[in-house]
Amino acid sequence: MKAHLESNSTTLTNLPPIFLCFSSPNILNMPKSKGNNNELIEKKGAKEATYNKRKRGLMTKLDQITTLCGVEACTIINGPYKPGYEVWPNDEGVLSVLNKFGSMSEMDRSKHMENKTRQLENRIKKVEEKMKKQRFLNRGLEMDILMSDCLSGKLSLGG
Repeated sequence: MKAHLESNSTTLTNLPPIFLCFSSPNILNMPKSKGNNNELIEKKGAKEATYNKRKRGLMTKLDQITTLCGVEACTIINGPYKPGYEVWPNDEGVLSVLNKFGSMSEMDRSKHMENKTRQLENRIKKVEEKMKKQRFLNRGLEMDILMSDCLSGKLSLGG
């Protein structure tokens, strides 16, 4: 499988079946810094400025992740303010990542992929493990209290 980017028209064809593509709604819904409320931006100029700022932030984060973690990544953004796609790092970098992704087996592809369902399942598992651990600790504390009450004479086991 090969991905193809035409540099003059920036169109994409033959993308892998599962590909993460950020578009303007996703970028605009990214968490803001603390203290800002999440309200719909009415003014077109302010909305476009926010979009561009968040897009730059997204690309900066992606650059940091690839540099610090030594992984290959790319993003393709289909925004509302420019026709066509914007890619990061560049056309060749995107093609390289897409070709590597496309050449992986289906099992390898899905092994490290996160979607909302899998993310939620992982969070549920972590919470269940915490609950199990806390129940165990609570049971131990209940036994300690019971033994303390028996030794102090507050509670009688005999009758």
